[in-house]
Amino acid sequence: MTKEDLEAKERILQTTMEILNEVENVDTITMRKIAERAQVGIGLINYHFQSKDNLMNEAVGRLMGDQAARWYKPYDEAEVDSVSRLKMLLIDTANIAFRYEKLSRITVSHALLQGNMEPAQLILPILRDIFGGSKDETELRLIAFQLITTMQVIFLRAPAFRLYSGIDIFNEEQRSKSIEIIVENILSN
Repeated sequence: MTKEDLEAKERILQTTMEILNEVENVDTITMRKIAERAQVGIGLINYHFQSKDNLMNEAVGRLMGDQAARWYKPYDEAEVDSVSRLKMLLIDTANIAFRYEKLSRITVSHALLQGNMEPAQLILPILRDIFGGSKDETELRLIAFQLITTMQVIFLRAPAFRLYSGIDIFNEEQRSKSIEIIVENILSN
């Protein structure tokens, strides 16, 4: 891929992320709108992303990653302790997932069912800070897996979770409190 191709692909992705942040309903976003704003042809979008769904999923994934990146600071530079950073990372990521629920359902389902361990791997540095050397790498990976898969299943099965727990995770306050409780419970074992 040429430098110009890479720049165009990144411009398309950035433009899509900007539009996602501007609209309430993602269904109103069209390939034409993205192409016009990114100053590219629709064919180039199809070349790089193959479909609007692929582009939208990648853009939502990038938004989640960008939001979460601020919680990955090295421990000594962090403004809050590592447990709080982990909670805020999960809460911020969940908030984005619910903001773009329709797209996130596809992304989360795919990650969960295809065995994508990247989300769990992303929280390992924070878990290492939390536990120091008291847990080995396998234990840390299992804790990360527990946290991420719990969040993914609750997101995908929100109505069933509400019936079971009485917690409405579509309510931001209840969602945040639930995440804090889940983190505390998993980390305390």
